[in-house]
Amino acid sequence: MPRVSSDPKDTYHFSTSFSDGWGKIIEAKSLVFQYPPRKEAQGPDRPAGSQDPPMLVVELTIDRYADGQGTHAGVPPESKLLVVDYPDKATGTLDIFHPGKYPDGDVNADPIDQGNALGAEGDTLYAAVEGKLLSDGLGWMIFAKSLTDRVKYDATDNTVVWTAGGFKPAVLQRSYFPDLVGLYAFFKTVTIKKTRDKQTKDPSVFIVTEIKEFPYEKKAQDTKKPAAAAKKTAPTPAAQTNATPPPPTTSPATAPADSNGTGEVDIPSLAAEILTGITAVKQKGKTLSGLDKLSVAALLDISNYKPPVPNAQKPALTAQFKDKAWLKEIGEITELYTVAEDGKVVFA
Repeated sequence: MPRVSSDPKDTYHFSTSFSDGWGKIIEAKSLVFQYPPRKEAQGPDRPAGSQDPPMLVVELTIDRYADGQGTHAGVPPESKLLVVDYPDKATGTLDIFHPGKYPDGDVNADPIDQGNALGAEGDTLYAAVEGKLLSDGLGWMIFAKSLTDRVKYDATDNTVVWTAGGFKPAVLQRSYFPDLVGLYAFFKTVTIKKTRDKQTKDPSVFIVTEIKEFPYEKKAQDTKKPAAAAKKTAPTPAAQTNATPPPPTTSPATAPADSNGTGEVDIPSLAAEILTGITAVKQKGKTLSGLDKLSVAALLDISNYKPPVPNAQKPALTAQFKDKAWLKEIGEITELYTVAEDGKVVFA
């Protein structure tokens, strides 16, 4: 079977940057990636202008948070590349592991080989040579180990102590990278002592030091949520129209009020105004990879709303934009965008 396990025990022993901080993974995939030619020489074997061959990585797209309490940082998501495997030194190609794709997302089936060409991507890994194991010394598996094991980092002597507990190994064994979407954690790059003679310096590794929300727990809660629960956040009549979305509100007097007429802001109504009046206008004619991307786009547009949204209302708005059932319903009602069968969000 051409399946590959990412459980840290199933290994043999042998980036881009993301500043330390809280974040939530909104997209994860395997990818054949190649760095551009070097601008400066990096030793006699790597002169300026030279370029390393493509390698296999896991690309994580991380939405940054200001803290572990759900406060969105209001900056664009960032990507982090974690090496899975390097090309064969003799052939210069990826001969052992490739990006793979589970047919229709069925993790119980065998993955389909996506090949080793530059730009090939998938939702899992494919073992082109059966019986081979991932290296525990490369970026992806070091990151995976920090998920399954709790981490204590000692900066005084650059050591990491791992203790049992954390992310379920059974989830990682299938190497289905969408399983990571929704992971809310503190991400950190640390320098640890080199463990092999061939290493010329202490390596830097990208790890998780604290997990605030496990993605599979959130997904389990979502599947248990009754359909009626999503209806509670249905848009107000102002948003239930097929007409061209209104421009952003420009006066406090026109800010949406709650159904009781108290003058307090109705969060679902305000969120609908931002989504239909700003986000949908900016994304017109575009296709986003999924509702997570739409959520991020809407969150970023909070800062474009006039008058400025008070900080006290932003956590509730963030929660509203994270509600995928509500996002999908807004699209169905307004017909400004549709969610295709493959999960992509297509704007009219």
